[in-house]
Amino acid sequence: AELLSGATFDFRWSVENCGAETASGSWRDSIWLSRDNRIGGSDDVLLKSLVQTGPLAPGESYSRQEVLTLPENISGTFQILVQTDAQAPFSQLGIVFSGEG
Repeated sequence: AELLSGATFDFRWSVENCGAETASGSWRDSIWLSRDNRIGGSDDVLLKSLVQTGPLAPGESYSRQEVLTLPENISGTFQILVQTDAQAPFSQLGIVFSGEG
């Protein structure tokens, strides 16, 4: 979809615990704009970071929906990426993008 800078839009994603152990405590889901489809480049823009609290048992998942706003004066082609647990990795959590947004 094509959006203009400063536009708001609904975005929905799901996260599933793909590991063998329960994820407990809390972690972050961070939503990024990226030109190269990889998080960590100088061109990445953090749109929002949200706290999620466990437990999340193996095979269980959760879904979230948020209204996001594009930065002003941004142009070009970007992908939206979701990074789960950006601050303290839970290797067993996997992103399942719902394709909505």
